[in-house]
Amino acid sequence: MNTARAPEGYFTSGGPRVYEQPLKLNAEGVSAYPSVNRYLERMKRRGSMSTLSTGLLTLARLVEFAGLSPDELIALEPVKAAGYVQGYCDRLSQGGHWQAAKTSAYRLLGFFKANRVRLIEELDVDYRGMKGLEHVPSKEDVRALSDVWLALQETAQTALRNRAIILTLYTSGLRNSTLRALTHGMVKDQLAKGEDPLRIHVSGELRRVDPDACKEGVEYWTFATEPALEALKAYLKDRVSRRGPIADGEPLFTPEGRNLPPHMLKRPIAKPRLSYVVKEAAKRGGVKDWKAVRAHSLRKTFRHVLDAGYQDGGQMAEDDKEYLMGHRLPGQKQPYHNANVQVLAERYMRLNWSLQPPGKALEEENLELKRRVAELETRLDKLDGVLAHIGFEQIGTYRLRHGAPKRPLTREDLEIP
Repeated sequence: MNTARAPEGYFTSGGPRVYEQPLKLNAEGVSAYPSVNRYLERMKRRGSMSTLSTGLLTLARLVEFAGLSPDELIALEPVKAAGYVQGYCDRLSQGGHWQAAKTSAYRLLGFFKANRVRLIEELDVDYRGMKGLEHVPSKEDVRALSDVWLALQETAQTALRNRAIILTLYTSGLRNSTLRALTHGMVKDQLAKGEDPLRIHVSGELRRVDPDACKEGVEYWTFATEPALEALKAYLKDRVSRRGPIADGEPLFTPEGRNLPPHMLKRPIAKPRLSYVVKEAAKRGGVKDWKAVRAHSLRKTFRHVLDAGYQDGGQMAEDDKEYLMGHRLPGQKQPYHNANVQVLAERYMRLNWSLQPPGKALEEENLELKRRVAELETRLDKLDGVLAHIGFEQIGTYRLRHGAPKRPLTREDLEIP
């Protein structure tokens, strides 16, 4: 396969974007075909910048399929033009890509609509097929996904980043695009102060990084807690040690690679790469249905934790769950939740985010209690020594044997002759 070094510094197939030649696009993104320029203007007016490349790619493939230029396509009779679109989409569907056939049909309808050609009556876009299965990771699966990268900490520079990505997705429920749009400045001060949970504000500002970062323009807050906080601190500490200080405006998660130029290291991790991180972890971690695990799957695991209820009993309100998922709430409920972030944070922390099995968690709790008891006994022994030095004896022993008295201690209480 022919590969070429792109200006961004990584290898790409064929050099220029594959749609530039069929659509005759110049370096400024202007086409020699007026019909393509009208399509570009329509997408920009509709704010569809995130789908601009896919729309142009679909149009270029139709041009190659029909053997006609974009201007020649819109000059055809609507029935004949619809025939070319239908044939192209049917070929995709017959190859098993029914979802691609459906989305391609709607993109091409947009091209013709931008040029005042109506095809909807002549075109059948009812492509249906079996939706791909998705495996929702259990807590045991999430632990396996993160432990895979933990084991590689000393051999792979991406390991700490990948582990932090997986655990942040799990505890926050963020979408792929939203996680990519987070900046270091959003979490820097909170991590430095040791705040738990970490507050993450999803707003329209994130669309400057990724147009899909704030789906449907829904502004909301979500959170991240342990084990994600420890993983984030470890990743950022390692990144600073290798690259130097991180600016507030830099992405929280960036590409990794020894051959990447400096400017690429300040961009967000690519969307396909983030999905690969999760799927590769599922494969290496021994998850049975690893092929059906995606970054979005961890969002569903997040929802399962919300549905499981509070550790101290009771269920989280349905509105709270929907808000934390980033779904639009009816009426004035959305502004109410935005104004009561602290209350929501307290409810969030009542949920069980631990990835440890119940038996192991109880064992660790018992060890912690034993450690604290031993520490208290040591302090009492020291207090005995101080009191003995000033004329009192064994106050610690008395308290352990008889409990704290309800009145001031006398010499008889302390067994002093």
